[in-house]
Amino acid sequence: MIVFCLFYCLLLYVCTVRLRTKPRNVNLNLVKLMKKLLSVLFLLSFTLASVYAQNIQVKGTVVSGSDNEPLPGVNVVVKGTTNGGITDLDGNFTLSVPADATLSITYIGFKSQEVAVNGKIP
Repeated sequence: MIVFCLFYCLLLYVCTVRLRTKPRNVNLNLVKLMKKLLSVLFLLSFTLASVYAQNIQVKGTVVSGSDNEPLPGVNVVVKGTTNGGITDLDGNFTLSVPADATLSITYIGFKSQEVAVNGKIP
């Protein structure tokens, strides 16, 4: 990404300097078109970078380890953030988290657990 930004700045600089140093018979429409094309490519690179940083939706059910009964009201939080929620009456939860997140699952009277998401999508 940084390499592309530097390349873009270099090309923009070269176009500007060449326009000033060459005689005025340079096709100005071509230079303007080139600047527009480079600007679009620059913006497109930021769009692609944001696609890679998108969150994934994680759904799950929290159940008791002893009798496999769903647990309502369990806290499910992305470790190190305030992003989280609680399970519903059937023990279900849905969160939007980064692909490399770790979920911290806590409930009164039960041992806390941490579960790595690791980009798993069912």
